[in-house]
Amino acid sequence: MAHVTAITGEVSELTAASLLLTELGWEVSRPIVPEAYDLLARDPQTGDYARIQVKTVRRRRDRLNQPVVYASKNSGEAYTTDEVDFIIGVEGSTAYMFECRGKKEYWLSENNLENSVTQYKILGA
Repeated sequence: MAHVTAITGEVSELTAASLLLTELGWEVSRPIVPEAYDLLARDPQTGDYARIQVKTVRRRRDRLNQPVVYASKNSGEAYTTDEVDFIIGVEGSTAYMFECRGKKEYWLSENNLENSVTQYKILGA
């Protein structure tokens, strides 16, 4: 049986793909061989392709229970803009989509979206 973290990661990827398809109308593909990104998606309006890394959102009690996305690789290094265009943090059936800025952690402010350091789009809310 698969480890619980593998199952959680797979569910997050499927949730992100579903939201990209249903809410944004994007085409979504998965790489056949391991890549730095989890999904390759095409914006139907521009025709541009985007490499997307999917992560599971965590809540930090010491940060007013705000969502945080830990966006580092197994090596501990952050994903770079040469590897990933967008990061999608998934929490249940909701996703937070934002541009990769080469950081290991992305703090999301639900209380003040306009002034959040990480500007994001909510999907599934």
